Amino acid sequence: MNSTKTYWHKNKHIIAIVGGSGFIGYSLANHLKKFFTIRILDKNPPTSTELAGIDFRQCDITQFEETTQALEGVDLVIHAAIVQIPLINERKRLGYEVNILGTQNVCEAVYR
Repeated sequence: MNSTKTYWHKNKHIIAIVGGSGFIGYSLANHLKKFFTIRILDKNPPTSTELAGIDFRQCDITQFEETTQALEGVDLVIHAAIVQIPLINERKRLGYEVNILGTQNVCEAVYR
């Protein structure tokens, strides 16, 4: 029986974290940077110096072409961008655009 294994290597594989400046995305990036090359996609750059040197791409996931370009060349995408409570209650349209359309854009960009 011939089995094929996939090995992930820090210098060979890029993991994109969409929403990487938020609480969950930041925590993931901070942990995974020890093992992989990380690319953060977010509207705002990370504020912590712990993520200094990480590839940051300013990206509005509600814009499909921008999202597609920012995800070029990545091997794995972790989507952690979200408009959450209480902001989503105050700005429902923004919540829809980011949480629904943004997620659709990320999925479509990965699919292509």
